[in-house]
Amino acid sequence: MRLAQLCLIGVLSITVTSPLVAATNAAEIMPAAQVPGAGVHGTYEVLYRHDHHDRWHTYGHYHSDHRAHDVADDLRHQGYQVRVHHHF
Repeated sequence: MRLAQLCLIGVLSITVTSPLVAATNAAEIMPAAQVPGAGVHGTYEVLYRHDHHDRWHTYGHYHSDHRAHDVADDLRHQGYQVRVHHHF
């Protein structure tokens, strides 16, 4: 392939993937009312507690399933019991 063709392929691949990254970042930063489609997907509430005798506490609400589970994993590594609850 010629250099011009390789450059065009690189530009097209960046253009195709960039909106997905931007949408993920907007969903994490913007309130639900401002994120297009957020009402359809809902939010994810991360709950935690020290042990089974304690009551559950809310750690935070997230628009991204992936982000909520990343936070939950971090809390588990710190020794907490964790739940992720999806609100529609």
